[in-house]
Amino acid sequence: MRRPSDRIVAAALFTAFFALYALTAQRGLGWGDSGEFQHWILDGKNISSSEGFSNLHPLYLAVAGAFASSPFSVTLVSSLFGALAVTGFFFLSRNLAVSVLFGLAHAVWWLSCVAEVYTMSLAFIVFETYFLLKWRDSGRIGPLAALAALNGLHLELHNIALLALPVYAFVFFSRAKAEGWKTSCKKGALAFAVWAVAASYWIWAFITRGPADVLVGNYGAEVAGLLPARWHVAVFNWALAAMSFAPVATLFLFSRRVKKDALLIALFAVHFVFWARYFIISQFTFVLPSLFFAFLAVAAAKVRVRFALAVAAMELALPVAAYLTLSRVGFPSWYWSHPHRDDAAYFALPWKHNDDSADKCASEQSGPWDGYWHPERANGVTVK
Repeated sequence: MRRPSDRIVAAALFTAFFALYALTAQRGLGWGDSGEFQHWILDGKNISSSEGFSNLHPLYLAVAGAFASSPFSVTLVSSLFGALAVTGFFFLSRNLAVSVLFGLAHAVWWLSCVAEVYTMSLAFIVFETYFLLKWRDSGRIGPLAALAALNGLHLELHNIALLALPVYAFVFFSRAKAEGWKTSCKKGALAFAVWAVAASYWIWAFITRGPADVLVGNYGAEVAGLLPARWHVAVFNWALAAMSFAPVATLFLFSRRVKKDALLIALFAVHFVFWARYFIISQFTFVLPSLFFAFLAVAAAKVRVRFALAVAAMELALPVAAYLTLSRVGFPSWYWSHPHRDDAAYFALPWKHNDDSADKCASEQSGPWDGYWHPERANGVTVK
């Protein structure tokens, strides 16, 4: 029997995962940044407000605002780009089994079900990596220009796009030695022009608002690592991330072939170090790039169907086990308390279609919902 083409497989993969994420996505209002994004997009908040530019993620607001008409439709942007990232992973790896396991990983699924910027950022990283490898192996200007355009647009979304630039520069210098500096500089100048056009809004903000506002916003001390290490926060986030890394670690231990590409190892290291030392309460959400490169490393291995099903079962069982554990031992006391919300279920279980806790809280306080519970505005009374 003739095997289906990669395009057909990719289309089926995208459809399946978009359906999965959309069906399990949060239906109404979200918590934290999710609710704040919904507020900005649906209530037309001016993004040139007092918020630091790095906290605004203008490309996400523009894309979601182009068609979103309800809180759920804002959340579907995450589902869409989560499915796109899984599809891009398949084009990179040509391994359907590992692509499915990547899409079922806790962090990928979880962030595809809430209104957040991280799955859009992941999609950029996946396709940047695709064109990076094409450019490294061929030296053609087309993949280089595509890489530059994607990274520039990615920068309009999130400053995490800056992390890969030193690695890209290393590839440029390596190619320059192979093909000559004159040729490489011409290609580099064209790529820089493409990048500058794609990142023009970010560059304009950098000039007009200042480097500190654009690069770190309200999180300068956290980004620079100047705050004391909050190990209780880090350990909790690492435990959440372990649910995503456990399947890829299992694949690594039982696979005979692992892709040992120095370029991919460097990209993994850059993102992993940034994530592991970024001691903020929502640190867990920055795990996607590291997880992507870890899965890509094991995608060279052939995975038997039975083994893939066993790993998929692990991916479904771990969140349930984490939920039962958190429910029994209690949620960390240092984390914000939220009325109506089962915090253990919210963080441990990736599916969010049955969570309406934010809607209940919004109905019990005056003013627009911005993702946070304000006790002073409870019962429809605003306390001045």
